[in-house]
Amino acid sequence: MTLPEIETLVNEVLRDILGATGFVHADVEPYVDHAGDKALRVVAHFGPGTAPSAERPTVRAMGALRGALLDRDEERFPYLDYAFPDDRVIADDEP
Repeated sequence: MTLPEIETLVNEVLRDILGATGFVHADVEPYVDHAGDKALRVVAHFGPGTAPSAERPTVRAMGALRGALLDRDEERFPYLDYAFPDDRVIADDEP
């Protein structure tokens, strides 16, 4: 699959599962995991003040992503991260 095809699929799957929790969109990029295997880094972006409220949507999202990709012969494992606009990144020089 091409990266745009993967990104479209990932967004459809995550919208179905995480849409009610404030999911906005996902970014996908090729990635090499800790074992040196080719993988996909998926970052799910959420709207302000939102987040999945339980572990269950996260587990369902991972399973659905993996299954949807395998159904289309995409074998790279999707590593899923979350990004929230309310998260504050602390600079190295801040206490």
